[in-house]
Amino acid sequence: MRITTNSTDFYFNADAMVYTQGYEECEPGHSYGSALRKSYMIHYITQGKGIFKVNGKTYSLQRGDLFFIAPGQEIYYEADQENPWGSKTPCILQRHSQRS
Repeated sequence: MRITTNSTDFYFNADAMVYTQGYEECEPGHSYGSALRKSYMIHYITQGKGIFKVNGKTYSLQRGDLFFIAPGQEIYYEADQENPWGSKTPCILQRHSQRS
């Protein structure tokens, strides 16, 4: 499995920002979840295929598709056994601003 990640902590003056992004080429059957995320995430499928489960529904995804995760959503995703996916993933942190 190849994983590339970049991260920053320059969020003190922003209400929302991309705080990390990465690219992952999954091993066959690699899965994540069932879990809750603390940030918004967008997965863009660059190769292969897999499934994404959210809100009691299962979505079959492939190259060119994307899926969105909101904070507090219970999610599960899994790369296909024969044609596992690769994905680009920015994560967005939203602060609760105290400005008027």
